[in-house]
Amino acid sequence: MRQLTELDVYILKQEFPQLSLTEDPDIERYFEFRSLNRQGEALQLYNTKLVRRYPDDKMRVLLMTYYRKRDYRFHILLTDSLAKLADRTIVQVKRVIVFFADTITPLKRAEVYTIIKVCEKVINAISPDRFAAISFTEKYVRYAERLKYHATDMHQAADIIRMYITDTISSVREYREEQSRKNDLEKTRRAMQKEKASVVDFSKIVFTKEQIAAITIPSSITRIEDKVLAYTIKYWDHYADGAFENIVLLYSRKYGTNHYAVFHALKIGRIRNWKDEELLHAVLANVAQGYYYSIMGDLYLQRAWKQLKLRMEPPAPQVKAQPASAPKKAKRVKCPKQRDKKTTAEKKASQITDTTFESVVETSPSKSEQTAIESASTQIYPINSPKELPVSIAETVKKITGKSYGVYRDLFFKEVRSAIRPILQHSAVQKLSFFGTEQNNAENIIYHFLETNYDNPYQQWQGSKEQADVIAQGFRVDSLEPIIRLWAKENV
Repeated sequence: MRQLTELDVYILKQEFPQLSLTEDPDIERYFEFRSLNRQGEALQLYNTKLVRRYPDDKMRVLLMTYYRKRDYRFHILLTDSLAKLADRTIVQVKRVIVFFADTITPLKRAEVYTIIKVCEKVINAISPDRFAAISFTEKYVRYAERLKYHATDMHQAADIIRMYITDTISSVREYREEQSRKNDLEKTRRAMQKEKASVVDFSKIVFTKEQIAAITIPSSITRIEDKVLAYTIKYWDHYADGAFENIVLLYSRKYGTNHYAVFHALKIGRIRNWKDEELLHAVLANVAQGYYYSIMGDLYLQRAWKQLKLRMEPPAPQVKAQPASAPKKAKRVKCPKQRDKKTTAEKKASQITDTTFESVVETSPSKSEQTAIESASTQIYPINSPKELPVSIAETVKKITGKSYGVYRDLFFKEVRSAIRPILQHSAVQKLSFFGTEQNNAENIIYHFLETNYDNPYQQWQGSKEQADVIAQGFRVDSLEPIIRLWAKENV
């Protein structure tokens, strides 16, 4: 029978602090679990601790048999097993000491990159906590001294690890300080480059008279609709001119104007082939710079633009077999295309603008025509109508149709959405996204208000939460009567 030496006891106490040299509490717990029919816990204890502590199957079975029978030979066999465990532990300790002696000790402190690479690898293998590696290496220094096995090499390896972690190796410290200085210099350089980034000084930009004339419109044009027409004509042929777009952008940045916003709206409309109405509304939204809508102004804008666009289109080619008088008549009307080709694009744009605005003034509706248009439009879109006492939706329908509301109630809610949509299209405060849901949301809000307040004599759309929600969607509907009038016109 082998006895435990002082070295064996020291190693076992260091590696297994809770291990008893006279008994094994894990074996006792194993049989206790078996007696309580806790087979799962007993099996787990057996596989995780007892098998690892006593790897010899024959000795392990015999040891547990002696313990169960209370045989005196249990203590003899336990001591022999602990001695073998100490031998295996010493072999593992020596392997670790040899690893440190062969890997860390030969490192030269001048080889900074090698020290960093090797030390980082070893420290990460020991523990995620860097400072835990110091206590780990010091423990193996004590083992090396007790075993008298590479004690000097282990001391040197532990010193290198400790100095590396505490940043006291001069070469490594200098290297890290140098890297830190380089990083600081790089950050400073990037900051200086960012500060020195080229910034355009718009105040130093000078525009020629021709450029200003090509960008701006005459100050004598004051009406919003006329400004829309003027900008549309002036920028119509320049939407694909990148150089002209840059000039407009610089002019807008220097003087803080909205010329570029107007140009960009027209450019997007032309590129995406918007309808004339949509394009004019996009330009109008940027010219007015806020909510602006007038029924008469919209009618005037649409009519004037149709006539101006016809004049902007090139004339049809003349037939050769024309009478002699025909060319004479043609010479009286000078087309902008027949002017001097050597004039600049800016002069051409300004000349077109001046001539077209003369035609705008000439083609504006006469007083009698304008009165007729106003009377026709106010049948559906009443403007600035005097405020009346609030009445229910049913009374409003009855007043407009002259019929009992009960007769038209189902028809009203079946077809009223088709009347809400055009009113919303004429009431848009800004250009809407093609894929947006703002109009659908506003339509649902108005429909819900009509449905819930159709029989409410105290309903008041003006100032209601629903009206505010519609405005938030991008539409301004001041009254619901135009919707009812449009529905009545189309369905009654």
